[in-house]
Amino acid sequence: MTPTFAVRVSPRLDWTAPIADAREIMRWFDSDVAAALAERGLQHGWVLASDLAASYKRNPTYAADPYALAEEPLRAAGFTAGTRLPEPLASQLRTMIALHEGARMVLLPVELSFEPAENAPKAARGSLKIVLVDPRFSEVLWVGAVRSGAANADPRPVTADLAKRVVDLIVSR
Repeated sequence: MTPTFAVRVSPRLDWTAPIADAREIMRWFDSDVAAALAERGLQHGWVLASDLAASYKRNPTYAADPYALAEEPLRAAGFTAGTRLPEPLASQLRTMIALHEGARMVLLPVELSFEPAENAPKAARGSLKIVLVDPRFSEVLWVGAVRSGAANADPRPVTADLAKRVVDLIVSR
């Protein structure tokens, strides 16, 4: 699972507390996914963002930086399953899985969004666009979204809730 690529916070969201920077929110979510997998006893068999970062540090001339993948085209609303991965992302992901024996599929948390919850201007609801790919064939297998419950004035409960829902989605498949 790659690191979270982008965060979008709606300007309509009326949180009075300062929101952490986007990079910090993305790292929270990545850590929350690792914790949610561990809670379910599923931490083995997964290559997580921290593992990809360690591989990159060991192989900086070969591996792609997992925090600088070319994922922007995946954010487009019209990006759907059955689409071929664009370059250079396709090559980046092929190289990435080559460094992790047995890795076949890659789950990409593309965009973590925060929107106002209905009828509660200070509460937010999170949404995560995720893409499942088979880098060996540069094929997008699935594109979907997971939505969180609402939380007041703090993105941390939202990221934790989204992480648990992502793991639920994985486990139910």
